[in-house]
Amino acid sequence: MYHKIIVSLLLSLRAAQAALTVSGSPVRLLENSDQIFIQPLWSHDGRYIACTGENYQGIWVIRLEDRELRRLSDAPAAGFGMAWSSDSRSLVSRVAKYEALRRYNALQMFDVESRASRLLCAYQIEPMGLPVWSVDDRHVHVASKNALQTFSTGKPATALNKQAPSPVAYLQGDRLYFYHPTTLAASPVLEGERIINLTRSPDGAKIAFEIMGGPLCVMNSDGGGYLQLGEGHRPRWSPDSRYLVYMVTQDDGARLLASDLYIIKADGSEKQALTATPARLEMNPCWSPNGDRIAYDDAADGGLYLLSISGLNDRKE
Repeated sequence: MYHKIIVSLLLSLRAAQAALTVSGSPVRLLENSDQIFIQPLWSHDGRYIACTGENYQGIWVIRLEDRELRRLSDAPAAGFGMAWSSDSRSLVSRVAKYEALRRYNALQMFDVESRASRLLCAYQIEPMGLPVWSVDDRHVHVASKNALQTFSTGKPATALNKQAPSPVAYLQGDRLYFYHPTTLAASPVLEGERIINLTRSPDGAKIAFEIMGGPLCVMNSDGGGYLQLGEGHRPRWSPDSRYLVYMVTQDDGARLLASDLYIIKADGSEKQALTATPARLEMNPCWSPNGDRIAYDDAADGGLYLLSISGLNDRKE
């Protein structure tokens, strides 16, 4: 009897130690801005947060040390699927322009410090997927014309080039594919399922995504280890690649009625709510590189917020 009590207490203590907790109240990132910002995206070095405006128009970058706001682009759709380079010096984006009601797409790379930009490919009328950086920053991959195309960024070689080639997960339309650098072949995965909001873990070992109209999922980067995690949207990885932060929303088909943030371990355990605020609409979370904060936007007021999180760096496997 006493043994069972002690075991129960130890399990309760372990669960308490495992929990990640919110520390304090959310802090608004830009106090005096009337601009509506969405989709915060932390740079890998933690110095910047990129974001976009309504309907994903334009790209802004906030330097966190002094809250300086700089605009890099005003292009339509530029903020949807923008991605940081590993060195945190550049952003790449699929940008759009319209001529006679026809949409043309291109890839554009932006230098954060100089604000200079250049097109990685010419504008084209064919649909174009979201950009994916290579591990070494020297290339950007994008699905177009029913194939994975690769464009040079002009960035110099780094030590990251020495890593072994690994499969590149990407979306061609709403179909999930893996491109294998060693065989130069692309193979579809989960055929028949429509996939959105694909994101790769920082260690490259896993991917997370949503099945359209269905659950949040994780999978190993080689296509194995498929696991459904339940309802969830817009997942982002913790810096240690063990947890996901995401949003759960409710709507009536026309209006967003509720949205809160959750975290869950990649194996489906330790799910917990970070927010439970009927008057707020917390959306599009993104974990900081050191794991102590989560950035998100609030659709109720159009602001960006930082939420402090404790416990991630204390966890032991």
